[in-house]
Amino acid sequence: MNLLPFNDPEPEASDAEAIRRSADQYANSGKLPELLTIRELAKVLKLSPRSIWRLVKNHQLPAPVRIGGSIRWRADAITRWIDDGCQKSGGDT
Repeated sequence: MNLLPFNDPEPEASDAEAIRRSADQYANSGKLPELLTIRELAKVLKLSPRSIWRLVKNHQLPAPVRIGGSIRWRADAITRWIDDGCQKSGGDT
């Protein structure tokens, strides 16, 4: 049973490797992609995807954007949130 608000299927082995390469790429360059998947965001914040959803539900993290059937977080919103001391978002992002 999936308790998360959105269905985010587990990546296949090749997808997982691509996510790892992508995360390593921006970790090494110091740059984030403009839009982050839940797994990329979890890696950046060093949290589990489940913790990310908990923070979103409690309005403690900027809300994601929906692009078709995909869920992404804007890197500039996350960066601003971190720069502002990780304050509650109030649900408006």
